[in-house]
Amino acid sequence: MTSPFKNFIGVVLGTKPVPPLREAPGPAEIRLAKIPDVVDTAAWYEAHAQLCYDLQVAVMRAARDANAEAEVGKAHSALLSHAAIINGGSGPVLLAKNEEYRIPFERLAVARAKIKVLEAENARLRAAGGAGS
Repeated sequence: MTSPFKNFIGVVLGTKPVPPLREAPGPAEIRLAKIPDVVDTAAWYEAHAQLCYDLQVAVMRAARDANAEAEVGKAHSALLSHAAIINGGSGPVLLAKNEEYRIPFERLAVARAKIKVLEAENARLRAAGGAGS
């Protein structure tokens, strides 16, 4: 068995062929890729607070003007993409009691919204004298 140094000398002298480059990243490259970027948290926080304010203003405009709803979507997207700087792009999740299952918070929010709509419809039908009580 030859040592790495003898292999290197063989390549330099031309007695051994140059080994092919690896296609897959090595362990060091994988670890280096996981190092997070340095973030100025004070500047990030100020920018995030401004984006939250922009979202609130957009929501207030949309409450008065139906044409301003697209502005809410843009402000919300800007806020989420800015939050991805800190959270690495993963959204909030809920853990099951056994800590085995992760549920994206967006799914919970959608389910809650559906429940509110169905409860309102149920209350409207009961008030109208419909069956279902």
